[in-house]
Amino acid sequence: MSGIYRLTCNTCKMSYIGQTSRKLNQRYPEHIRYIRNNDPQSAYAEHIIQNLHEYGSITDPMSLLTPINRTSMLILYEQLFIQKLLHNGNLIMEQGTGEKNMYILKSILILRRLMSYIYGAPILDVSRSHTTTQHSR
Repeated sequence: MSGIYRLTCNTCKMSYIGQTSRKLNQRYPEHIRYIRNNDPQSAYAEHIIQNLHEYGSITDPMSLLTPINRTSMLILYEQLFIQKLLHNGNLIMEQGTGEKNMYILKSILILRRLMSYIYGAPILDVSRSHTTTQHSR
């Protein structure tokens, strides 16, 4: 099932947030291949390699946070969950808040406000993990 997933380091218990339009059991082996080949193409692989931390089988560190069927929404939801973990202090440092993440987050916040103003649309509040409606007219 596609969606937003969380990978947790078995050593320090910090987490990585990712998104995929494929099944999780297809995406996880790619992260493991990056680690085994010493090729940090994901922040999770970079974290494991640089810190000599442990990873486990797919059932140990990986969990689906929310299924997403519309691939156009994957990046938006991924960034929301990244910011939530960053705020809580549970995000692996390698994922961090690069310029790309901050630009996307600012875009998300602007779109949320605009949608709320124009449509009175429900807004996802990931800090509470439920949907709320905000009206700012």
